[in-house]
Amino acid sequence: MTGVNLIASAIVHGTPMQCTRALLDEVEGRSSWWYPHLLLRHRPATPHDAVGCVVDAVGSAREHPERWRGTTRWSMRLDGYLPGGEMRWTYLEGHYRGWVIWTFSDAGRGRTRIGVAGEIHAAGWHRVRSLVVDDIFEQMRILEQGFAGLDLYLSTLATAVPPMIN
Repeated sequence: MTGVNLIASAIVHGTPMQCTRALLDEVEGRSSWWYPHLLLRHRPATPHDAVGCVVDAVGSAREHPERWRGTTRWSMRLDGYLPGGEMRWTYLEGHYRGWVIWTFSDAGRGRTRIGVAGEIHAAGWHRVRSLVVDDIFEQMRILEQGFAGLDLYLSTLATAVPPMIN
């Protein structure tokens, strides 16, 4: 894999603002809706919702991110953030380099269309691995699991009963 275009989309139940908030919850460690396919943790030097925030990611299409074998690792920086609209990330370190843009647009009836587009390529020794392992298939599987987990997470937030006030 020398460089590939990554394009994916999904419609989830929730507003664009709820979707960006849920993604930031995952980065901050307040939720785990993407586990066991992806673990995201921001480096505390910068607030998790600020441009310049760096996030470390461990991904596994096989649901075992705690294992070294079969996982991919990368770090990405938030280069652009419009709450409820767009998040732009640059892959800086690890097994991948490149960029990805997440867009969130209203799909009507309380739903959001999420679009993910970017260009990534394997780096370091991972370039050799990418000759025998379909990295794009793995990245797409991780994204699909993330979309499903996000939809479930947002639906549980919508059905949560607020506490009664006396």
